[in-house]
Amino acid sequence: MTNKKTAVLRKFRELLKALTNFKYIGFYPENIGDIGANFPCVLIKEGDESPAEVQENLALKRVFLVHLYMYHNIAVKQILDLPARQAEIEDTILDDVTLGATAECSNWISVEKGEYLDEFDKHTPGFHDNLSLRIITFEIILKDAR
Repeated sequence: MTNKKTAVLRKFRELLKALTNFKYIGFYPENIGDIGANFPCVLIKEGDESPAEVQENLALKRVFLVHLYMYHNIAVKQILDLPARQAEIEDTILDDVTLGATAECSNWISVEKGEYLDEFDKHTPGFHDNLSLRIITFEIILKDAR
């Protein structure tokens, strides 16, 4: 089976860089130290996957998740900017559900918004006085002929 997962992750980054106004787009966790003051930003994380299913014609169908960690340095009183940034990501990815033919289908699954945090943690969804994190999850369906 061809490694289509890597192609999908690269396509997410390519689309977000080309079509959104995020200052930094990288991969989670390796680029978490590179965020610096580059807000708003997105880190792309490969999520869990299900075992491949054999379909007709011996094609394999695999489902896996992609999590987008959306960081923004906004104050709590500016929290209404977050839905607009979230929509920017969703619209970009869902505009072409095949992700440039790298996947059979991509679906928006969930958004973890979290709660107010006394101390901000770059891994936990939520918001602090001047920093927030939302995790937007997409389901990706891949098919591979054998």
